[in-house]
Amino acid sequence: MGVGRDDQGMIDTWLPMAASLEAAVPGLRYYEIALVDDVNFALKAVITAGMRATLPDALLSRTMPLFEARAPVLASLEIGEDAGMQVLLVDRAGAVIWQATGAWSEEAGAGLRAALGRE
Repeated sequence: MGVGRDDQGMIDTWLPMAASLEAAVPGLRYYEIALVDDVNFALKAVITAGMRATLPDALLSRTMPLFEARAPVLASLEIGEDAGMQVLLVDRAGAVIWQATGAWSEEAGAGLRAALGRE
């Protein structure tokens, strides 16, 4: 989940592992969620159109803007305002069962694999 304008580079570091795990773990899907402060309808349309125009189709189908007030969303996930990009493993009921902050690392990747039972 990107929480800032400069998070895409960190998100991109997770994509190879996400794609590999999606192929290996039945039922697992990954998405990019862009947390965008709640804005008026016209600005939502501009942002959404910009995403459609700039993202390749394969990425666009996995990318969702979340137009909500930032503070309540982060608070509900127990994430600090300055935490940066988040990787969340969420079960079907919406409960977060694992999370990491920032770019992919060996340690974070091992934690995700462990959470999925893929050590």
